[in-house]
Parts: sequence; structure tokens; C-alpha cells
Amino acid sequence: MSYHDPYRNDNHYGGEKRKRDPAGWPPLSLSSGARLLPGATMAMPSYYSAPFADVQSYMQCCEAPDLDAIRPPECQHCCGHTVLHSHGKYTRRVWSEEQEWRLPVFRFICAKPECKRTCSVLPSFVGRYERFSWDAQESVCTKVDEQHTLEEGSIPAPVGPLSARTVWRWVKRWRTYMDELEERFWQFVISLHPAVYIPRGQARPARRLRYWQSIWAQLTPKKVNVGLFHGLYHLRQSSARVAG
Repeated sequence: MSYHDPYRNDNHYGGEKRKRDPAGWPPLSLSSGARLLPGATMAMPSYYSAPFADVQSYMQCCEAPDLDAIRPPECQHCCGHTVLHSHGKYTRRVWSEEQEWRLPVFRFICAKPECKRTCSVLPSFVGRYERFSWDAQESVCTKVDEQHTLEEGSIPAPVGPLSARTVWRWVKRWRTYMDELEERFWQFVISLHPAVYIPRGQARPARRLRYWQSIWAQLTPKKVNVGLFHGLYHLRQSSARVAG
């Protein structure tokens, strides 16, 4: 998947220039009890995505980290070596709806002498190279959708006002995702909740984002425990792996 970002060097991703890879959504059983969407499958890019619903649950887990719970099951670089050792961590700045966070990101290194490549484990509520969580982006896009102007949607952020250009990039991205996932979204909703209430007529929200949010709200917290954008990102990655 590409967000139209430039290539970049990142030593903690192996020191090579590469495009973004699809995030993995492993079906892990975490000590924090976090559970994402059912039906998650494994993908192993140069980073690994551990399922956490939000920043708070991740930070709580980091207070006494269970590295075995987030350890990648195999190394993608040497075709499946299953022994990876802890290799330190680095700090990453991420903004949620309320504040800035400095998240510890754990690294692991392949134990195979011929490989010795590393990978980083990212929490699933934020994408690679993203500075704002999916929930924060959803909050901003919802305001834009209601107010119909980018200026009013450029709400103050923990680091200052968001530029109209940034907001427009988010709005355009998520509208494109919703266009791509129209069929997949309804298949997923019906598979989890066959008796879901679908508002019609005057009860149906005029804007598609609000409409989908009202449907998604019927799945939480018993069926899924993440926000709409968080869930859509997962569905998009799942669809990309199936297509590939």
C-alpha cells in the first residue's frame, strides 16, 4: 500500500530505501487483553503490527512489557527463521485526539547468523510514518464532513493548528478508502452482525461517513473494539493480501 510518500532511509527498518509495506495484523493474544478485528491474518513486512485498540492500552502494556506477546513469529528476510531476539527500542512521537505521546517501539533481530536483520513492532492504531493515530484522523475528518469546509475542520492539534493541506490529504485518502471498501465493508458488517439495524429514509444520515459510523457503532464493543478508520485500515490491508 502506498500513501504517496517519498522513499526514505530508516536505520531501524534495515537502513534501506523502500516504499511502505502493508501492515501486518497478527492474531496475537496480548496480556493487555486487546483484541482487534476477527479474522486477522499474518503479514510480515520489515515492520510488524501488534494489535492494540488505542494509545492508553499500549502504554499500559509498555509499563511491564511482555515481549513474547509482541515478538514477531518469524523473520521475513531469511524466509521464516523463527528465533528473534529483543534488540532494544526507540521512541516515536504520535498524537492522539487529546495529546502528544512518546511511544516506545520495540525492535527484534533475527538470530540466524547469515541474516541478523531487524524489524520494529508498531502498535496498530497508527500507520508507518504516520504522526497521528487513526482515531485522531477520524475525528478531524468527521468535523470536515459536518462543516463542509477545510478551514473549520483545521482544528487545533497538540502541536498547533493542522494545515488545510494536511486535512485535505486525510479527507481525500479516507474517501478513496471508503470507495474501495464499499462492498467489503458491508460484507464484514453482515458477517459479524446479521441483524444490524440499517437506518433508512429520514433516519439515515445524509453523509456517508456518519452513516458508516452509525453502522460501525453497532459492532462495538462486543464485536470489535476499534474505531471506524482503524477498522477500515485493517480491512484494506486484508483485502490487499487476498488480492496479492
